[in-house]
Amino acid sequence: MLLLLACADPTALGDLPVHVKLAESIPTVARLTWDEGPATVEIRLDGALVQEFEGDGTALVVGLGPQRSYGYTVQHDDGRTQSGVISTGNVPTDIPEMDVETFGEPLDSGFIIGTFVSAASGPLILDHEGTPVWWFKDARDDILVVRAWLLPDGSGVVFGTSTNDIEAEGRVSEIIEVDWEQTSIHTIQVPGFHHDFALLPDGYAAIVSDKREIEGRLVTGDSIVEVHGDDLETIWTSWDDRPWTEELAKTPEMLRNYTHANAVDYSEELDAYTLSIRNLNTVVHVDAQTGEEQWAIGEHGTLVLVGEAERRTTLEQHQFDLDGDSLLVFDNGTTDDLDSRVVEYTLDTEGGTAEEVDTYRTEPELFNYALGNVARLPDGARLVTWSTGGQLEKVSPDGTLEWRLNTEIGAALGYMEWVPTLH
Repeated sequence: MLLLLACADPTALGDLPVHVKLAESIPTVARLTWDEGPATVEIRLDGALVQEFEGDGTALVVGLGPQRSYGYTVQHDDGRTQSGVISTGNVPTDIPEMDVETFGEPLDSGFIIGTFVSAASGPLILDHEGTPVWWFKDARDDILVVRAWLLPDGSGVVFGTSTNDIEAEGRVSEIIEVDWEQTSIHTIQVPGFHHDFALLPDGYAAIVSDKREIEGRLVTGDSIVEVHGDDLETIWTSWDDRPWTEELAKTPEMLRNYTHANAVDYSEELDAYTLSIRNLNTVVHVDAQTGEEQWAIGEHGTLVLVGEAERRTTLEQHQFDLDGDSLLVFDNGTTDDLDSRVVEYTLDTEGGTAEEVDTYRTEPELFNYALGNVARLPDGARLVTWSTGGQLEKVSPDGTLEWRLNTEIGAALGYMEWVPTLH
């Protein structure tokens, strides 16, 4: 790793003293420091402007690729200026390598935030060319990190971490906030947390296991728990609206864990949660104020599927994207059919119906036995994550593959989302 100490940049040209320092834990993050006062900072790669922002005595530069030399210019408001070079360090060897192919419209400039699952697991940010620009590794064994978001104030990343076995005693269940330089790490204990959490205007909403004793044995359901600092509040639980019954126990797993919720989203516009319940093959929509289910789609849904459909319910689905009356679902399929797809439904919640209107499968087809995500992009395309296949795709609304990223063999991806900027 190349680390520039907090001293004047020897490559600098100009009359404004600027100090450059790479973060010790993440050598693609650089801090520029100058005399007090506002200044405009420009970052260039091979002469092309890649970032421009304001600072006051200091500026943190994130989103840089590894082992690259970036030119910087700091233009102080008093007219002084300085230009120099930021030389970034290496990517750790246990961060998976990426290969990108473009077949049509490439992925828009911006970044992909998500997680990697290989020998290690942690949050990961890629640029639009698939280059890692930020990462964080949890050194603990048997840790699964599925979801990461940008902190709403732009200061870093928040991610959820839990023991891989969601039924293990004494398991890790945490939401962790990390600043860009990885010098400030704040851990929130959320007992029973697993898989996914959503951002709220003033906190988080997490999927939390809810264990009850039934006929002398513990059975695990799930709940949606709001996290406000150290305060936890249960908003919804499967035991109220979808209690365990003998009829649900179709498999040995469902005798122990009958829900296995795995994805949750929050809509500030609707003030509502959407939750994927894998073992019930059902996606539910919940009022955030009352905790009451408003509708559900799938095997145990309230919406009736009308028209023709490839199959009458999703099977072991994971992440989804709800936009108005359109619901995209990553529909994993089962080990019996080995058929993973993205399916789109048009919902008529007033009329109590849903219609399958589109499906997409990658070529060659992949069976994605765990995780999986679909998210809409600003241009109408979809970002599809084939998690266990280590594959990420940009797919046009008509199902045309436009861009694809593959990780090296053995490396999986968690839930991945595109963001326009890290600032």
